[in-house]
Amino acid sequence: MDYQNYYLITYLFSAFIALFFAIDYSLKNNKGVNSNIILVLFFVFSYTLVFGFREYSIGSDTTMYLDAFKYNTIQDAKDVGFAVLAKAVSFFTNERGYFIIIAFLYTSILGLAFYYFEKTKMYLLFFTFTSMFFFESFGINVVRHGLASVLLLLSIVLFLNKKNIKASIAILLAVSFHASIVTPFLFWLVTKKITSIRFVFAIFFGTIVLSYLGFGINSITDVIPVLNMFFKDRFDSYFDMPDWLDYTIGFKLSFVLFNLFFAILGYKIHNNFSDLIEQKKYLRFLNSYLLSSSFFFMSFYVAFSDRVGALSWIFIPFLLEPLLDKQRYKYGAIVSVVLCFFIFVFFYNTIRTV
Repeated sequence: MDYQNYYLITYLFSAFIALFFAIDYSLKNNKGVNSNIILVLFFVFSYTLVFGFREYSIGSDTTMYLDAFKYNTIQDAKDVGFAVLAKAVSFFTNERGYFIIIAFLYTSILGLAFYYFEKTKMYLLFFTFTSMFFFESFGINVVRHGLASVLLLLSIVLFLNKKNIKASIAILLAVSFHASIVTPFLFWLVTKKITSIRFVFAIFFGTIVLSYLGFGINSITDVIPVLNMFFKDRFDSYFDMPDWLDYTIGFKLSFVLFNLFFAILGYKIHNNFSDLIEQKKYLRFLNSYLLSSSFFFMSFYVAFSDRVGALSWIFIPFLLEPLLDKQRYKYGAIVSVVLCFFIFVFFYNTIRTV
């Protein structure tokens, strides 16, 4: 079988397990920590094998990462952390081992983030993330972005658990792998001071209007120091490049509707909390999602803006997590699994690229 079949079979098997898990969870008792850990470990290793043993023709950026392994020059690298990783790995393994290690780090750090967030829900959270269309791209294409994103999630969860030293190390590693990850992290920090959800929704809808009218992030990178520092060099290379004319830039209604759906769902879930402490924690994830989405909308006029979109989509599992609380949503786990499966099926042959 080829890569695509292995990937599809792995996902479908995980979906079957997730549905069984959700039904049993909704009708009986909460699933134990051990069963969650075993399942997550199984699929961490499964996806590691699928991504790690893929052909080098799979993934538009794979050859670039192969060159980074063969001809690594740390001093010229934009993302020093990844360059150091590639160099270190080259001392004890070949290029196949290199891809396997990257795949394992990506999937295992993701599992670890959900372990620290909620041990009894970690498998369904892991399944939610793997159902999103960016999960595969993180594993085979924009792998630096993928590693940085899961390290960001791990950092956020560690900060919530008051493990500040470990969290600081995680976010520093994340930025060293892909500097753009600093943006959702800054949004996360800002949300600590934001108490009005209406204010953030105003920004969310305001950026939709601005993007529709033709205003983009390329118009403001020169005047906002943080954006200029971390994005201008990357964005400048995405403007008016003949080789990338096939990538459609401009207002993307489909992505707006996708992000809007989870924004509305998150708002409904937020209003259904009875525990104010849990509601406040959820609000930080929701506001981080809304602000990252706003940044995404303003990036529609940049090639490969979907990579910016992933900075918001990584928060989706946390937006859906309350549905796994059967005290408030008796069949919420089933609904969540079915929704994630529908998203996977809908996008599998539409925007995915390998």
